[in-house]
Amino acid sequence: MTRWTHVATWPDGDRDTDRVVLRDGLVVGRVHVVLMPYGPDKWSWAVQTHPASSGLADTLDEGLGMIRKLASDVLLTKPKRR
Repeated sequence: MTRWTHVATWPDGDRDTDRVVLRDGLVVGRVHVVLMPYGPDKWSWAVQTHPASSGLADTLDEGLGMIRKLASDVLLTKPKRR
């Protein structure tokens, strides 16, 4: 069974709204808050597998869902375990 997790991108703990997304311990994406000048803030999501993809979501869960949906098994970089 596939294990999906997300951890803080920066270890200092000051930026908890910036997350690295892991599938079975391998980095496959990233989500972080984008401050919007008008209206509510958004979550930027990015898939770091081939084909790469990115977009904006209204919630963290929506951004994580897009990464789960679109992440493939073809990594764009050397595998990194976290």
